[in-house]
Amino acid sequence: MVLAGYFGNRNISELVSAGLLAKEKLSLVGYRVAEIGVEPPQLYNVRANFRTELSKITDHLAAIGVTRLGLLYEEGPGANALIAATEEIAKKGNAAIVSKASYEAGTTRVADAIDTFVKSKPQAIILVCSGAAGARFIERYRADGGSAQIFVHSGADMERVTKRIAENRLAFVSSVMQGVAIAQVVPSPYHSSKLAKELNEAVAKDGKLDVPVSYVMMEGYIAAKVIVEAVRRQGKRPTREGMATALESIDSLNLGGYTVGFKPGVRSGSKFVELTIISDTGKIRQ
Repeated sequence: MVLAGYFGNRNISELVSAGLLAKEKLSLVGYRVAEIGVEPPQLYNVRANFRTELSKITDHLAAIGVTRLGLLYEEGPGANALIAATEEIAKKGNAAIVSKASYEAGTTRVADAIDTFVKSKPQAIILVCSGAAGARFIERYRADGGSAQIFVHSGADMERVTKRIAENRLAFVSSVMQGVAIAQVVPSPYHSSKLAKELNEAVAKDGKLDVPVSYVMMEGYIAAKVIVEAVRRQGKRPTREGMATALESIDSLNLGGYTVGFKPGVRSGSKFVELTIISDTGKIRQ
């Protein structure tokens, strides 16, 4: 009836280009990409889009007087659009991308990128990369004397990477990862909001999950609630075709401190973005 939880630029691109969604009249609810582009009509996201996320980062940096920025990104078809959008957004905040570097998709080969940023000395570097590549970059960049502030986009899932590293290399997290900022596009699952309470109660009731509560889990929980609402709005006989109509009718769904809504031509259901930092123990703090 509906697809959910797809991750990755290539996966989403191939799914859309294959024409499966249009042919089968399927909607995809909840997905993660790090690209700037047109949002296909069959896709409904429950998070802020990537442009909104970048704007939050650059607005914060502008507010503290940081204007010389670097950009690390993954090579791929959407790279040029990403660069152009980042430069445009930075300019609006009276900042500039003074250096940019890429790495090969699916790898952690960031040595050349590190050399670029060590030489150019930006005040802050925005990482649009995988969690593994991000962790590798931060480790080697700091080891080579790089001192810029680091800001990581939400899709990197640095929370999971950092927690895993902290289990065996807490000193590394304390000395290298501490202070790294992460953009989050859903509310904290650790605070006392209504939505966080619901999520934690659902996890406790199940009692069999092999993974801990996290920001990624919160995003999945939000997507699930939106799907349930779309089914509810169809009545007793929900259909694939009816899902799209029902999703389109969701214009301001309050899930307990987090609102989702769609409009014609707008498939990013939220504008919520906040910045968090990695603590000396590898936990995420606001």
